[in-house]
This record gives sequence, structure tokens and C-alpha cells, in this order.
Amino acid sequence: MLEYVQGKINSSPKLLRVCYDRELSNLESQLYSTYISKISVHTLYICEKDNKKDRGEVLTLAYMAVKEFPYFASNDAQVRRLIEQAEELNTGLDYFGFLSFYEILYFLNRKKCYSAKGLKKIYKYLYYLTKTERSTNPNWNEFVDRMRSLYD
Repeated sequence: MLEYVQGKINSSPKLLRVCYDRELSNLESQLYSTYISKISVHTLYICEKDNKKDRGEVLTLAYMAVKEFPYFASNDAQVRRLIEQAEELNTGLDYFGFLSFYEILYFLNRKKCYSAKGLKKIYKYLYYLTKTERSTNPNWNEFVDRMRSLYD
């Protein structure tokens, strides 16, 4: 996996970019701190302790907010709540759009960007692996049919 990611980082054109806090300007660093404070109160992340719980989500959302990225794609219910309830929670993430991975999988399948077989494997891994998931989520074919009825 690391080789795959490194290949995307080193490709030309770059297909993946790693962002670092140290690249932020002074003003952006101040905004970053403000976003961290606003977001972290709704998570288990404690800024002063820099604990691991929810750190990745909080810092990533704060960085993306400073850089004004329009969308966040995730399979994380907490991140979804922080974005979709941004106004109510006062997180400052009001303009973010949230994309679920299943929406991306459907889009890629619909546009035939990747093999349906590969997308089906990803779907199964993310949404249909455990007994509980199989009892609550549709299988791949049902998923595609339901999404088609929603979006087409």
C-alpha cells in the first residue's frame, strides 16, 4: 500500500499530494487554530493534550476549511455530522459538501471509470463485510439499482 501511495505522490502529474501544517502562512495558521477549537469541542480530541482520539478528523477538517476545499469524502459518521450540522454546531464548516464513499462508488460505476468488479469489491469491503452489514445494507446489485432510482 505504501508503495502505491508513494507512486501517486511521485507521479507526473502528481495524483496525490501530502499537505503539512508547516506550509500554512501566519494568517492561515491562526485560522487553522480557530477551526480546531471550534471543531474539537464536538469530538474527543483535546487540543491541549494533542491526544490521538479524533485528532486526524479534527486536524484534517480544520486544514481543509482553511484551504477552502469544497468537499470531504468519508465513511465516518462523526465527520458527516460535523459538516451537515455545521451551522447548528458552529464548526465553521457550513460551506463544505459531504460525499459518502458509496456515492463515489456509484458515480465511478455509472461513468464506467473503473471496472464494476473492482468497485464491487470495494463496496463489499466497506459496506457488506460483516453479518451486521449484510443484514442492513443491500448487496452490490441492489445497491446499484437503488442508487440508479435515486439519481437517474
